[in-house]
Amino acid sequence: MPHDEFVFIGKGINRPLREVPSLVVNTSLAYRNVTHKDEEAGVYDLHQLLKFSALEEEYFYLPKEKTWYETGTHEKADTSNNFVEGQCISDPTGLENILVKQPQIIDYHFHPLNPELTRKDAEDLVNQLGSIIPQEQYDLAVRKFMQFDYIIFGAPSTVDIKKIIRNRVENADTPEDEYVFQYKVTGLYGTFSYKVNANAVQYFVQGGQPCQSVRQMSGHQSLPCVHEFPVI
Repeated sequence: MPHDEFVFIGKGINRPLREVPSLVVNTSLAYRNVTHKDEEAGVYDLHQLLKFSALEEEYFYLPKEKTWYETGTHEKADTSNNFVEGQCISDPTGLENILVKQPQIIDYHFHPLNPELTRKDAEDLVNQLGSIIPQEQYDLAVRKFMQFDYIIFGAPSTVDIKKIIRNRVENADTPEDEYVFQYKVTGLYGTFSYKVNANAVQYFVQGGQPCQSVRQMSGHQSLPCVHEFPVI
């Protein structure tokens, strides 16, 4: 699974704004990119980025202004485990006066592809099945496993979900209809929107601990932690 480390550090680097026509990955701490376009056009940019970038990037999209603000810093990637492990620190320092006026803020990021590593992972899985897969169906099986990987890799990771749990619990006193943040991640097959539901907020406020995997979080009937569904 992709592993994203998006951490809101609260106080960081106040970077001057630089307008760019399309969403890009910015590894410089000298400036913060700003792009003026609607959500659909921005998601199209993300979909193009994930095909070619080895790094993840984070943005705040403001629907009222139809503007994207880059918020990710210290982007890096580790591909040693047959998948792209993206790491990025979330730092919106300097945007406070803009964000406080917004009725809605969508925290966006994307999960990059790595076809070479994904194929290797798929081949390893097929090889483990051995004689179960007829040789003449080997390539088809690899393609199917690659497709499955791309779907899984595009979904919110465990760290993504832990991040929204932390942010929501830290703002537990804010009523649901006044909580302005939404969270979305774009993968090859679409964009997922995910949130912490009211029962989960109460559970964590009372001292409950996050589950250790997405499967536990979504499958544990007594712990309804998260709603997860494709939106685009």
